[in-house]
Amino acid sequence: NSSNSTTVGNTLNMNSNQVKNITQVTSTGTITGILSGYSPAVTISNNTIDNITRSGAGTFYAINYSGATTSSFTFNLNTISNLSITSTTSTSAFYGFYSGSAPQTETWTNNTIDGLTSSSTASNSVIGIYSITATTGNKTCQNNIVKNISLPASGTGTAYGIRILYLGATNLFS
Repeated sequence: NSSNSTTVGNTLNMNSNQVKNITQVTSTGTITGILSGYSPAVTISNNTIDNITRSGAGTFYAINYSGATTSSFTFNLNTISNLSITSTTSTSAFYGFYSGSAPQTETWTNNTIDGLTSSSTASNSVIGIYSITATTGNKTCQNNIVKNISLPASGTGTAYGIRILYLGATNLFS
């Protein structure tokens, strides 16, 4: 159900892919649309992640970057839409885009994330763009559209459009 790639010492380009119309019916486990591994330079561009539903608990990533901290990462012109968790008890996180490896240079431009929906009334987070960035380096996040992120009104979860932690020295956000 996902695209996964790891290259050590090379450039990794994951472009123009479509991951869509998937239903995962399990009680636990992780679901990932595109998983990018270790490479000095990664570009994920012009991909479509659409219409993915999971019924159980477990972390949900539309796109997950898990590369090295010394690399550069570019996330450009991607569309993530119509993703949902139907479990009413899930406490797992739900990400449109996740970067948890803190590369030195990160760029997110001209992406659209539209329609991340959780039915959980438990304490889960729904996040459009999430990055735990390095404390040094350059970060650019601009011209992205993040909309229609939702949780039930009766729930205790948290919704974030864009959540960037530990910013570096040079950062541009618009």
